[in-house]
Formats: sequence, structure tokens, C-alpha cells
Amino acid sequence: MGWLENETLNMGDIDWIKRNYILFKAPGGSGNGNFPLSVDRTPIGYHKNLGGIVIYLEPVSTLPEPIVKFNQVSSQSFVSFVERNLKVLNSIGLPHQPENYLSFLKENLANRLILAIPVLRPIRDPNDSRERYFYNFEMVHISDEKPEADSYVTVPSVVSHIDRRRFESILEKKTQVQFIHYNGMMPCPEFIVCEDVLYHVPSNALTANPRNINTFTPVDPSQIKKVLLPPEFKETSRCSWQGLYFIPHNYAEELRTLFNNEGVSYTEELKNNHTNMNFINSIQTQEASPEPQTPAGQVTEYEFLQSLKNCVNESNLYYEEKDLYNFHTAVKTNSLTILGGMSGTGKTQLALEYAKALGLKNGEDLLFIPISPSYSEPSDLLGYLNPLTGAYVESESGLARFLYNASQNPDRLYMVIFDEMNLSQVEYWFSPFISLLELSENHRELKLVSERQYCLNEEYRKSIKLGKNVILIGTANFDETTKEFSNRLLDRANVIYLTKQSFLNAKNVNEEEVSVPPYDAISADIFRSWRKAAQELTLLQSMNDKELTLLDEIHTELSKIDAQNGVSFRVCKAIGSYIANIPYDENGKLLIARRSAFDLQLRQRVFTKLKGHKEMLIELLGEYNLDTDRVVNSKIMQLLEAYDDDKEKVFENFEQSVNFLKQKAKELVIHGYTM
Repeated sequence: MGWLENETLNMGDIDWIKRNYILFKAPGGSGNGNFPLSVDRTPIGYHKNLGGIVIYLEPVSTLPEPIVKFNQVSSQSFVSFVERNLKVLNSIGLPHQPENYLSFLKENLANRLILAIPVLRPIRDPNDSRERYFYNFEMVHISDEKPEADSYVTVPSVVSHIDRRRFESILEKKTQVQFIHYNGMMPCPEFIVCEDVLYHVPSNALTANPRNINTFTPVDPSQIKKVLLPPEFKETSRCSWQGLYFIPHNYAEELRTLFNNEGVSYTEELKNNHTNMNFINSIQTQEASPEPQTPAGQVTEYEFLQSLKNCVNESNLYYEEKDLYNFHTAVKTNSLTILGGMSGTGKTQLALEYAKALGLKNGEDLLFIPISPSYSEPSDLLGYLNPLTGAYVESESGLARFLYNASQNPDRLYMVIFDEMNLSQVEYWFSPFISLLELSENHRELKLVSERQYCLNEEYRKSIKLGKNVILIGTANFDETTKEFSNRLLDRANVIYLTKQSFLNAKNVNEEEVSVPPYDAISADIFRSWRKAAQELTLLQSMNDKELTLLDEIHTELSKIDAQNGVSFRVCKAIGSYIANIPYDENGKLLIARRSAFDLQLRQRVFTKLKGHKEMLIELLGEYNLDTDRVVNSKIMQLLEAYDDDKEKVFENFEQSVNFLKQKAKELVIHGYTM
């Protein structure tokens, strides 16, 4: 237990503290006897009043600054009950019988490293005005590794969608950067990992961002140095978890010496002094394709994206930056983009804000169509020809007239939003478009009337060209009230799952408006200029051999379950097109890290096809254990783990895919099928 003398933490601060991962050690034996809640004053024992088993842990890594400022912090001040940590304890074989808990824990937890989050619980005492807190914890992971040092330095990684070039651009521009499981409640990190590069950051080079406590802002980045990640770094690190590392203090001192002798400014290029450089050079080669050139005086793609962020912020909407970049890249490289996920995450609003940033206006070049559960054929959407009168009767949606206008104005952008598109079976009413999306963009012609039929409406007698100036966006929920998408449709669409921001993060984020030169509505030519023209072979060449091999292996496993399922050439080319068209910032740095882009495409283009019952998918998705919250025996996960020589990098390489696959495996246990 500890207290603050002259300052108070609000509940928001306490929640932000809880979002950091801390390395703990379970004291061995009887400890030093300073465990007051334990009946025998040992680190693991029965609570003296409540009867449950309490566990004391000693923090051995960097602590959040508010905790460090407390006047009293004993090394054994973090305590929790077994019942609050059952899932993690089950992962090391906790017996089913509660009477065997104590002996098992004393034997299996002593002197082990444990990753946990700190939880501060306020103590209200009317006789004491000081702010006092119980220091509790919630376990995340129990390592097999034994402590080899008394204390460790926490080394966070930059969030996965930012590559090292983009990170260095952020440092140069002094804009905010986010780390994995490490926010502004922690001190400025001395070391940072981004891809296979290690950065050394003096204490005054970064500061917590007061507008967004989840991020840090560079203050004096000129002092930051970098080296290639030493080969022994990950071997020396203990209890590494999803890109968060803990290195012994003596090794941290060795790294400081390394930076003094070999470190170069973050703005300089690294020399090839060990084998990791081969990896970095290969990544640079893949990213060397030039950014599409924008004519002088014309709005750039990056300026448009900044305008999109401004529109989102002005409307008090809360999206992660990577979601905006991902959505835009999907829209410009694919004819149909579907925004999916739980209700209330702002799918429809994001599509509308995107149209607003493009300068489109509802009723003119923007058409919003709420899909009805009664839609069962194309005429519900497009209308039909009355054979008695020869008049074409347009649907109330107005889609036929809208597409005709788009065909007559190929220099203007048009957007159609199909809201709640899977309330009815999409393949029934959307079938003409599914067929058209199979054709090249120059051959997409929508026929409303047969050539042999008499039609009074001259504009509908001929085919309507569905050109490159038409953007199709759908929104969808996935629950018991909706219809699932067929593989035919999934083969032609990006299905994007928006990340729900935490309410606390939404409350505290206060983004400054970015200055963007005013521009008129984005024309079709400008929008097309943001996309690199590529032949089909070039699209395959935009992916490296490891990525193509992984897609082949995933296809093999999918086709074993269903010969009609797998990774088609259409999907592979679409992934290549997405990767080749990742947008750049104003300094020519990718806004989505390449490995993150491949991960997103696996989730959005490949793993969406994992649909069916338990008996069909159990080998692919694996067995989800409700007690441990882990997945085992998954063939797909095994393929992802084998992608890199370092098995522990699976979460760094495939964060989106791993979380998606885990959710699908969980659905098999709960429902017997995937949603």
C-alpha cells in the first residue's frame, strides 16, 4: 500500500496506468516476511481474513511515474488473489481442485518472471486525507525463464503499422508516436525498437503528449541515435511479449557503450555490419517504387488524408489513424470495400466523412442506400422495364439514374454507400455488380434492358458504363440478424473491421487540426493519379517470395477443407495492388508499414473465408481454451509462426491476423460455428 501526499489520481489516470505491462518476480521461499495480508506472512498464502489465496509479486522493471512518486513503495507491495488470475495460472497447469492450489503455486511460481498490469485501488479513509492505494496486479503471462538480474529496463516497440522510415519521419516532424503496451504514464523510454533497428533516446528527447496520454511527442530528436538491433538483444531480453522487451540493467549499460561507439543519428543510413542488414535492405528494395507524382498546384494524397482526419475530428468521431489509411488504400485499389464490425463503431459515418473529404455531396455525386431485408433481386435496387408501357420504372433507390449520370461525367467521382448491406442476401440483389466486378474496369457495362426490348427511356436503351470514377462502399454487421457473405463476394471485396477506441482514449484525445490548403472536389483524374498503374505480373512481383509462399501454404490448407475455397489469383493480385499503393507522407515515407499492410490483407482478403461449423474448421483454427484464453493446434497459426525464424515475432508480424483467428477459434467453442 502507498500514498500520494499532495496530488490526486483520477479514475482516468488509474486506467491509463493499467494499460502498461510491468515485469514482476515471484519471491522464493518465505521472502522477508513483509507480506501482511498472508496469514503466515509468506509471499503465497491464505488471506488472513478472507480465506482466499493471495500472491505477492515484486516489480523488477520500469514502473509508471505516478507510482514512483508515491512516498512509500515497498518491493513486495503488489498483491492479488488467485481467483483474479485463473486464466493465466491455468496456462501453467493449475489443478482443478482448489485445495491443491497453495502447494502447486508455492512450487511452480517461486522465482519466476511474471508479466502483469498494475492495478491501483483507492482506499477511502475519513480519518486520513492522504490519497492511498492498494497496489494490485492482473497477470498477463508467466514465463519459464528465471530471473537473471535484480532489475530490468523496459524497451517498447513502435506500434506495428509504423515502419522505421515512417518512425524517423515522425521524429523529424516532432509529431506523436505510440508504443506497444507503454503509454505516457511511463517515463520516456531510453531504448526503442522499430523493426530490426534499436534507438537510444536521451531523457529529454521525448515527452508524454499532454493532448493524448497514449502517445509521446519528440522534443529534441537530434540527440536520438540508432544501431542495428544487436543479435543478442532478444536472447538477453526476458519475458518478451508482443514487441515489449525487458533487458537486464547490466546489458543496458553495454548498449549505452555501443551507442557511444557505433551509434549514428537517426537521420543517417546504417552500414551493413551484421546479417540483419540483409533483411533491412530487402525491405528497402521492396519499398523503393516511387510515389505517384502529383502535378504542381494539385491536392496531394497526403493532404487529402490530413483533410479526412480533420473531418473525422470535427465530427467527434474516434478512429485509429491506421484505420483511416487502411480504408483509403482499400478504396483506391478495389472496386468494392465493406466496412464491418460491431454496431455503433461508426462504419456508416466513416464512409460519409470520406465522401465529405472528397468533396462529394449527397443527392449529386453521393448516393446513400439503406438496404432493406426485403431486397431479393436486382430490380429492387435498379428498377425494371414495364413490358406493357415500355417505360423503365426506376427503383426508389435512384441507383440507375445515379450510375447513368456517372457514366456521362467520367471526370467526376461518384460514390454509392450500401448501408447494412447484409440485412438481406447480398448475392441476390447485388448479382449484376458481382459479375461486373469480375471484368476489367474498361469492360464493365451494366445492361438494364435487352437490345430486343422496347424502352421509351433513351438513356437506358444502351449499357451503362461502370467506370473507374464510381466508388462502391458497403457497411455490414455480423450477427444473428444478418446474412453471411459468399466466397464469390469476399473474393472481390476488402472487408475492413474498424478498431473500437476505448472510451477513455476517446475522452482524452484532443487532436490539433492539421492545416491543409483548400481544394475543390477531388476529380476522378486526381483520384486515379494516386493509384499506381500495374500489370498483373507486376502485382505479384510487389510481394516477396516469403509472402507468396505463405499464401500458397494457406491456400493448400483451405482447399483441404473445401476444394472450392482458397486463395485465388484474383485475391493474390488484389493484395499485391494494395501493397503497391500504400500512401506516403509528405517526406515520402509509407503511412502503413509494409509488414502491417500484408497482415491487414490476410485478415481482410483471406481469413474472412474461414466460415463454417466446428468439425470443418477445428484443425485450421485450433482449439480455444476458455480457461487459459489461448489457442493450440491451429494449422493456420503454425504457418504464421513458421513465417519468421523467430517464432516469437508472430504477433509483431501478424497482430491483426492473430487476433482475428483467435476470435474465430473462440466462436467455434461458444457457438459451434464461426459468425
